[in-house]
Amino acid sequence: MRGLRTLLSALCILAGTLLIAGWAVSSVVVRAVEDGTALRGITEHAMDSAAVRSEVAAQVTAQVLDALADAGITVGGTLIEQAVEGALDSAVASPAFRDAVLDEADAAHAQFADALADPARESAPLVLDVDVSGAVNARIDDIPAVGGAIPDVDVPLVGIEVMDAATFDSAREGYARVAWVAAWGLWVGLGLLALGIVVSHRRRWFVAKVLVLLGVICLAVGAAIALLGPETVATLVPGGRDGALGSLWHDVLADEAAPVVMERSFWIAGAALVGAAIAGLVASMAGGRRR
Repeated sequence: MRGLRTLLSALCILAGTLLIAGWAVSSVVVRAVEDGTALRGITEHAMDSAAVRSEVAAQVTAQVLDALADAGITVGGTLIEQAVEGALDSAVASPAFRDAVLDEADAAHAQFADALADPARESAPLVLDVDVSGAVNARIDDIPAVGGAIPDVDVPLVGIEVMDAATFDSAREGYARVAWVAAWGLWVGLGLLALGIVVSHRRRWFVAKVLVLLGVICLAVGAAIALLGPETVATLVPGGRDGALGSLWHDVLADEAAPVVMERSFWIAGAALVGAAIAGLVASMAGGRRR
C-alpha cells in the first residue's frame, strides 16, 4: 500500500509540476498574441520575404494604373510605364510602406487574437488590408520629369497575406491548447499537488521535491532555448515542427516570445531551486519521525 501511495504521489508531483511550468510558459504566449507582439512579428517576417514583396508590388501596380485610368490619366509609352512600375516597386520596399503595414498589424491585433482563438473560423489565410496611398503617391512624385504631372491617386486597400491558410489553421489548433493551459494549468497543477501531498507518506519533504522538479523543468526549458535556439525547439515539442504546437511556436511566436519565455524560465528555475534548498533545510531541521 505504501508503494502505491508513493507512486501515486510521484505521478501527481510530476503532472502538477509540468502543468504549472506549462502555465508559466503559456501565459507568455497568450500575452504575446493579445498585446499584438505576435502579429507584428509575423508581419515583419512576411515583409522580409522577396516573394511577398513582389506579389504586393504587382498588386499595387495594377491598382495604381487602374486608379489613374479612372481619373482619366493614361500612362502611355513604355518608358513612362516602366518608370511608374519602378517607382511602385521602390514604394513597396520603402520604410514608409513597411511602417504602414506594421501600423495596420498593430491596429488589427485584437482581430488576430479573436481569429486565432475562434474554433468556428473557416479555413482561410491571414490577410491584412493596408492603406498605402501615402507611400505610393510619395514615390510617384519622385519620378523624374513626369512625377509632378501625375496627380495623387486613392489606391484601394492592398491585401497582404502574412500567413497561408494551412499554417494559420495549424497555429490555431496549437493556440487552443496553449490557451487552455494558460487559463487552467496553474489551478489543475495545484490541485494535483494537493492530491499528491494527501496521499504521500513523506510529507515533510514534499515541498522540497516539488520545487526541485519545477526548477529542473524550467531550467531545461530556458537552456534549450538559449543553447539550441527557437528554431530547433520547434522540432522538440510534441508533434514536431509541422505539428500544431510546433507550427504555433515557429510561425507565430519564436522570435517574439522566445526571449521572454527563456528569461521567465530561468527566473522561475532560480527561485524554485533556492526555495527547494530552504524547504529542504527546514525539513531536515524539523527532524522527528519521517512520515
